[in-house]
Amino acid sequence: MKPWMKKTGIVIFLGATLVVGGCGEEKKYNEAKNALIPMIDECDSIKFNSDSIPDMEEAMKQHKEKRAVIDQKLKEMEELAKSDAKLNNDYLEFKKQFETQDNDIWKMREDMLNNKKKRQNSTYKYHGPWIDTDNYFKK
Repeated sequence: MKPWMKKTGIVIFLGATLVVGGCGEEKKYNEAKNALIPMIDECDSIKFNSDSIPDMEEAMKQHKEKRAVIDQKLKEMEELAKSDAKLNNDYLEFKKQFETQDNDIWKMREDMLNNKKKRQNSTYKYHGPWIDTDNYFKK
């Protein structure tokens, strides 16, 4: 066998190995991302009944549990995405979009819960914008 044929064969073999090895991580990354999307939708679909404090607290508890699972999956995706710049950029964009949306929604709901608790513990009685002034100011 001629020396240039040997070198060409080795180069082709190494190139094929690199191509096959890189595709496996991208496939795993895409599978992890596709598995994560339904989890995020499930987390977003938690019923938040703003009428009762116990229901609100239960919804917050469910959200924290589901968010912990999602954060674990995001860490797995991060490990897979480190190998390729394209995957890493996709991961960073996906994570930023998810965290922005999730934090906005649940921060607002947490504020609603805290305000409701404050109002419940307060001695102030809200009478609405239309007060019956004849009975309100009588002692």
